[in-house]
Amino acid sequence: MIEHKWQFVRLGGFDQVNIRTGKDITSLKYLDQKLWAVLSCPVNNIEIDQKTLFLIDTDNDGYIRIPEILSAIEWCCSLLKNPDILINNNKVLKLMDINTDSENGKRVFLAAKKVLENTGKSNVEAISLDDISDTINIFKNTKFNGDGIITVQSTDNENLKKVIEEIIICVGSVEDLSGLPGICSDKVNLFFSECDDFNNWYKEYENNSEILLFKENIDDVYQLYKKIKTKIDDYFTRCKLRKYDENATNLLNSFENIYKQISLKDIDANDENIGILPLSLIHNEESLNLKENINPFWASTLHTFNKKIVLPLFGEKEKITFDEWQFLKDKFSNYENWLNGKKGILVEKLGINRIREILSGNYKNLLLDLIEKDKELEPETKAISELDKLIRYYCFLNTLLNNYVSFSNFYNKKQKAIFQVGTLYIDSRACELCIKVDDISKHSQFAARSHLYIIYCECSRNNGAEKINIAAAITAGDSDQLFVGRNGVFYDCQGRDWNATVVKIIETSISLRQAFWAPYKRVSKMISEQIQKFAAAKAKQREEAMAAKIMETKDKVQENETNSAQKNQPLDIAKFAGIFAAIGLAVGALGTAIVSIAKGLFSLQWWQIPLVLIGAMLAVSLPSMILTWFKLRNRNIAPLLDANGWAVNAKLKINILFGATLTYCAKLPASAEHIIIDPFNSKKSKWRILVYLFFILAILFLIWQYNAKEKLFFFSKLTNYLNNCFAVKK
Repeated sequence: MIEHKWQFVRLGGFDQVNIRTGKDITSLKYLDQKLWAVLSCPVNNIEIDQKTLFLIDTDNDGYIRIPEILSAIEWCCSLLKNPDILINNNKVLKLMDINTDSENGKRVFLAAKKVLENTGKSNVEAISLDDISDTINIFKNTKFNGDGIITVQSTDNENLKKVIEEIIICVGSVEDLSGLPGICSDKVNLFFSECDDFNNWYKEYENNSEILLFKENIDDVYQLYKKIKTKIDDYFTRCKLRKYDENATNLLNSFENIYKQISLKDIDANDENIGILPLSLIHNEESLNLKENINPFWASTLHTFNKKIVLPLFGEKEKITFDEWQFLKDKFSNYENWLNGKKGILVEKLGINRIREILSGNYKNLLLDLIEKDKELEPETKAISELDKLIRYYCFLNTLLNNYVSFSNFYNKKQKAIFQVGTLYIDSRACELCIKVDDISKHSQFAARSHLYIIYCECSRNNGAEKINIAAAITAGDSDQLFVGRNGVFYDCQGRDWNATVVKIIETSISLRQAFWAPYKRVSKMISEQIQKFAAAKAKQREEAMAAKIMETKDKVQENETNSAQKNQPLDIAKFAGIFAAIGLAVGALGTAIVSIAKGLFSLQWWQIPLVLIGAMLAVSLPSMILTWFKLRNRNIAPLLDANGWAVNAKLKINILFGATLTYCAKLPASAEHIIIDPFNSKKSKWRILVYLFFILAILFLIWQYNAKEKLFFFSKLTNYLNNCFAVKK
């Protein structure tokens, strides 16, 4: 193994290799894979040129692995004079940097010159991705381009151009490198095979007297036969039933229900209800009269049938027998069998005459010769494809390495990592750690291991025509106003804006500040919920009581008597005494507690009081803060990426300081003028402030005059006095 002096930097809690030179890139094949940040990544849902990723993914399995990365590096560096130019992340490749010492390098160099010449840049000595991507412009003025596809511009022969157009119409086209529709050898062979099949199939009709009934208008005649066939079969079947049972004649000729239905309105011979009736009434003769006693709905059709089918086959006839009808059916049956065996359907639209004209010429060989002539330029086209590949590697390979071998792009903040697909603006903050997600439910099951506060959003634009899902990590601020259904705006890396709606949240602590106030918020929320529940229960109880009283139906006199009796009842002094006693005990206990706390505080030195208050608050908040501190230190984006198909090889930590750079909370500009007076803010009453101040001063005065035991004795005496005053002997 060749020794190479690597430089490692500590980023995200682990050592990452620092790619500084082309030598570092070419030596990556000697770097232990255990030191790579990633072992595999998907080709989708990441912000880098997709075609570059597909070129690197040589096995087309949708994932890029280390051997494929190394193979791309080796191929790219073999075509460059100095691999150091890969570090610069330039978008324009100078022709002088292409290594022309190898045959492959020479072909790529000449291809670059050819592309620049075709795009009108002959004097330019550098080529960009835009130059090579515009294949239409590169090949627009060339008859042949080596892709094995020819267009109408590939020949000056007008007859051959017409055949090419007919091939495209019948069997479809393939896109030429010039962007025009064209044909390849497979299309040519398919077209002429279809022509041969259709011609041979049609010869069967011409050479078989059993099929050849009518030389002209055969399709129209056959459609006429199909239209009336069922009605004629129905007529002869009814005749057979009459012969089988003469008593059925009246029933077979009786259509009373139909006549009743059509008699209620103006009768039209084209009424479909009339068409349901038989072609003709049955009689003793087993033949069909073609001219008399015909159902009006079918009269015109039967007349045409007689003129175009019966007359050419049997001559002038007034009636047709069952045997003659069966003979005619057998003839058309042969035609149907031939028709069902049709071949060459793709070229049928050209007609038999045009097909035979094409087959009589030498068009097939001429077209195949043109295609072979085009293929002679295949090496040049292949060289252009390799040039395209080289330029893409030159532009994007180093970016991929800094998001694969290491995560320097993510931690150095010079540019976004390739998995960061945009920025989500929501709740007065901008979240930069956003990744694209295919299945939210599946992703969230594993992403919870990251210890990150994650919101999943469904994003749409163009009235819902485009939709994506993202997972955004919240690493600063609090979560008080984040909930499912909250809306925001997502900007992708192309600057396009999307409507974003929160559909799922993985909750955890976001910051130490939130952890400090969390216990107080939970207590406040619990008290608020209990008060609301109590108020709702009381309101419901009152409503039920009022409903019960409204539903009561009592005699008015009885109600008056009852009310009168209640008024005469003596006041239950014992009951009220118990209430006042309870109130007294509560007030005494509360006062004792307040006085004890206040006395304890005032017994301290003045500088000790704030320390005690701070200590009390820390006693409540410190456990929550310690737990949150450990969670924040253990935040890790590896599970977030693994859930998206990555194979991350390290623990990618997000500490408190770095997390603050991934989510930006709203801040006023330093030079902004801030008017803090809110005209819509609720105004506090001055009397309320005076009452509070008086109450505080009164407590302080009591503490100054009495000790805690005396005040406790005072509240006890007050309670006993109330009990004695309201005691009533039973």
